[in-house]
Amino acid sequence: MIGVRPFQTLATGVPSLRTVSLSLAAVLLAGVSATAATPAVAAPSDRPWLGYTIGLQPNVKPLELLKRLDIQPSGALEWVTGLNAVSGGLFYEGHYSSVLTKLQADPDVRFAELMAFTDSNESYWNPLTGRELDTVQLPHGKTGTEDVTVAVLNTGVTPNRDLPESRLVPGFNTLDLPFVGHEDLPRQGRSTKDDGGFGTMTAGIIAGDSGICPSCKIMPVKVSFADPGRVTGSASDLAAGIVWATDHGADVITTPAVVDRESKLLAEAIQYALNEKVLVVASAGKDIYDGRQVQPAATEQVLSVSAVDTSGRVTGRYGSNTGGSRWIDVAAAEGAPAVNHLGASSQLDGVEGATAVVAGTAALAFSMQPGVKADEVRQSIVDTAIPAGLPVLNAGRAVHKVAGNDTADPEITSTGLTANQLISKPIDVRPVATDDYGIVLTELTAGGKTVTTRSPWETLRFTPPAGFSGDLAVSLRVTDVAGKTAGATTVVKVDTVGPTGSFVSPAAGARVRGAAKVVFRGSADVASAKVNGVAMKKSGADWTASATPNRGNLVVEAADQYGNVSRFTRAVVVDNDGPTATAVNPKQNTRVRGTFTTSLSGVKDASGVAKAELWANGKYLGAGYSKKVATGKSSGNVKLVWKLTDKLGNSRSYTRIVIADNKAPSVSITKAPKNKAKVKGTVKVSVKASDASGIARVELIVNGKVVATDKTSGYVLSVNTKKQKKSMQVRVRAYDKLGNVTYTTTRTWYRK
Repeated sequence: MIGVRPFQTLATGVPSLRTVSLSLAAVLLAGVSATAATPAVAAPSDRPWLGYTIGLQPNVKPLELLKRLDIQPSGALEWVTGLNAVSGGLFYEGHYSSVLTKLQADPDVRFAELMAFTDSNESYWNPLTGRELDTVQLPHGKTGTEDVTVAVLNTGVTPNRDLPESRLVPGFNTLDLPFVGHEDLPRQGRSTKDDGGFGTMTAGIIAGDSGICPSCKIMPVKVSFADPGRVTGSASDLAAGIVWATDHGADVITTPAVVDRESKLLAEAIQYALNEKVLVVASAGKDIYDGRQVQPAATEQVLSVSAVDTSGRVTGRYGSNTGGSRWIDVAAAEGAPAVNHLGASSQLDGVEGATAVVAGTAALAFSMQPGVKADEVRQSIVDTAIPAGLPVLNAGRAVHKVAGNDTADPEITSTGLTANQLISKPIDVRPVATDDYGIVLTELTAGGKTVTTRSPWETLRFTPPAGFSGDLAVSLRVTDVAGKTAGATTVVKVDTVGPTGSFVSPAAGARVRGAAKVVFRGSADVASAKVNGVAMKKSGADWTASATPNRGNLVVEAADQYGNVSRFTRAVVVDNDGPTATAVNPKQNTRVRGTFTTSLSGVKDASGVAKAELWANGKYLGAGYSKKVATGKSSGNVKLVWKLTDKLGNSRSYTRIVIADNKAPSVSITKAPKNKAKVKGTVKVSVKASDASGIARVELIVNGKVVATDKTSGYVLSVNTKKQKKSMQVRVRAYDKLGNVTYTTTRTWYRK
């Protein structure tokens, strides 16, 4: 249930909630008394009205004052009990400030202002955590005294199983104040029973059986309405409640109500309580007022309260005022447990719950030192607060500062550890210790190292010694506000040692290609292992996986069941390159004929060469470093592919294109004696020859013998016929540069 600010009118002519109730009351009064001094007045549509509060000089009669000033009430006026002030609706002409101007200028008026309203934004919920009150370090075993009375100005108080009726003193309901001119008229609805739960929960936190000061008395003062979705009231009701509680013996007055603009009426009520040495504890409001000073909390000497969570931080559930100008005196934990008006267990949310905690602490402080003054109690709470984002209440220290004596030693009920508890990594330890005034220092010592905290909401971070396995004594020492100490020791088992193990394979310095198969043999306590981030599988005593080395390293991380990790590194040589050769024969585009030989030379590899293989035009010709390739009678390109493979399986290929030429050259005799010609002397033969691979030579053959050779194009061959037989068989032979040969047809010559 979140409070909503009630609607207020200014110059619209629409009545506020409070003035509506007043005009309705006036109608009722008109029927009760024929001599009513203030009969109900119908409001013409062209005459707007607003709620005003008027502070009067002594013995001034309000109705006569208004008549003299020609100001007409829009309904009945109410007395603000104890403050010689009245509130109610007034008609105005022109601007509403014209009424204020008239009133403020009159000597019979102390002050005049627009009626102010309160908003407490209260809420509650059910998820108890059990640590809400630990944050403020409540004193242990202190119950207070029934001589101390706390006035709870809220939605009323209803007794319940946690708050017996015997703990309540007579209270007051300000929601139906007496009417001017009808002071003796019986008032309706004087009950202080709670209709929203907030007042009852506040009272329970303060003085319930499970509260902070369970022997203290509660004075219920009902000053707020509890409608669905909001808690609201007026500054008049709140002011009357403060004065009434002061006059009827309250030692502490507490309220969650907030007025976010100046109210002189409320200021007079607060000052009245302060003058009578009553401690006023008020909510500083929630996040909608963040940084803004609100009344009554912002009044000097009023104890202003904001809220923190169980971690000592400014609460974020519904927000609380952080006090940008540092006018907030203290903060306490929100969500204090309590029982509501229906008897259900719950928690009072936010700054309202925090205000109840501070009020309960103040009541306990009053109980501990009869005759202590309100400003002394207030100062003890402020001075002993723990510095944080906001100063956080330390109830034990505050009460001790007032009481001034401490004869009891603190008691440790739990070190936060259990005997033989296994610890392998840093943990948060939350000891439990009690003291009649509270613990101010907690120290945890182990292995020669000590961690401390002075804030009750902080845990102790225990870090077990690195590289340790075995029993370890952990000592706890607590100190109370008087310097008294208590200690306790718990022996725990610590294991921060990782498993042992070693590589089975690959060997150190081994050459590996791609992902290497890793075999790791670990000790029995290995629960999981991974190598270079790859999870390993257990096989017998070994853990295996394939992993790619990172910069030549294989790193196995072996963990035991407690999360301790050991790392093992194996350096290897990464080889992902195939063998190399310095030369491949024949060279690129070499022309060949018949069967030729191809070979590799200068072959090497760091991991060792496993084999060399040859393919010719896609046909596998076998392994070796030199191979014969038969081209037969074909001509054209021959693609040679040498593939080298090392012992790791890395390979490299060399490709060569050679040109097979098995075609004979073309040759013809262009000029020479014809067949059966008769010749004499020296005869010349002119020849034309050509070939793609080039002509090596042209030869003239007579009777089977070479008689002439020419290697130059434009071939001319000569023969001396005198030296030949009478009958000569003549032909020409041409060789290309690969050795292919062609013959011309044979001619027969006769010597003359």
